[in-house]
Amino acid sequence: KVIQLSDSILKKVEPKSQRDSLRIAKLYYHKLESYYKLKNFISSIDAANKGLDVYPNFFETSDLKAILYYKRAYAEKSLNRYLKSRQSMLKSIEILESYKNPNLDYLIGGYLFLSSDEAYHGNLNEAKRYLRLAEKSYNRDKTQVDKSREGANGENDRYEVMLPYRKMYLCYSLGKTAQDSTEFEIELAKLKHLKNQPDFGVKYESIYYTQALNHYASWLIKRGESLPLGYKHIEKALLLLDEVIYLVEEKGYSGLISNIKFNKCKALTSSNKLKEASFILEQILKNLSAKSSLK
Repeated sequence: KVIQLSDSILKKVEPKSQRDSLRIAKLYYHKLESYYKLKNFISSIDAANKGLDVYPNFFETSDLKAILYYKRAYAEKSLNRYLKSRQSMLKSIEILESYKNPNLDYLIGGYLFLSSDEAYHGNLNEAKRYLRLAEKSYNRDKTQVDKSREGANGENDRYEVMLPYRKMYLCYSLGKTAQDSTEFEIELAKLKHLKNQPDFGVKYESIYYTQALNHYASWLIKRGESLPLGYKHIEKALLLLDEVIYLVEEKGYSGLISNIKFNKCKALTSSNKLKEASFILEQILKNLSAKSSLK
C-alpha cells in the first residue's frame, strides 16, 4: 500500500522548488523501505537511487540524503554487492560527519556496519577503530540516542549493551592471543554490570549477553589450549555455557539453545567427558527431530 500510494503521488508531482525535491526524495525513501521489507532488494536500490537523483543539491538541513545512502548500503549487502555497499555506507558517514549535529543513531550504525565489514575481511585493527568511533559518537549524547531508538513500548536495544558485545565478537572472530582473552574479560565485566541493572531489557538486550558468553566459550574451546591462561580453559568455557543455558531456559533470555548446548558438547568432548557429551547430543538431536516433525 505504501508503494502504491507513493507511486500515485509521484505520477502527479514535479519539483518546482528545493522543498518539493526533498518531499519527492522522501517518497522514494518510503518506497525503498517498503521494498526492503518485502526483500525486493533490487527495487529498494532503484528507489534509493531515484531519491538521491532528485535530492536537492544545496539542501543540507536534512539527514535524508545520508539515510538514503545508508539504506542502500544494506540492500546492496543483501545482494552480496559488498564493495558497493561499503562505498554507499562511507558516503553516508561522510555526509553525517560533516554536520554539526548529525543523526547519531545512523552515524553509529554506519560505523558498526563498517566494523563488521572490516572483520569479515580479517582487518581486526580497522574493525576496532570503527568500534571506537561508534563508542565515541554514542558517548556524545547517550540519552538522545537511546530515546531515538525507543519502540512504541518504550524499549530498545541500547548501544551501551551492544558495543561490548561487538568487541567480544571481534575477539571471537579474529582474536588469537592472550591479550584477546584479557579483552574478553574486560568487556564481559561491562556486560555483567549492565545485566544486573534495573533498566536491562531482557526482551531486546539479553541476546547480546547470551551470545557474548557463547562466543567467549567457543573461543576458549578453540584457542584456550595454546594460551598461557591462568585457569583451565575448558572449565571456564563450561561455566560460561552453563550460565547461558540457565538464563535461556530458566530466565527467559534470548538464545539459540541447541547451538549453546552443542558448544557444551564440544567442551565436554575436549575434556574427555564423553558420556555426558553423548547424552547432551542425543537431547539436541531429539529436540531437532521433534521440531522437524511439527513442520
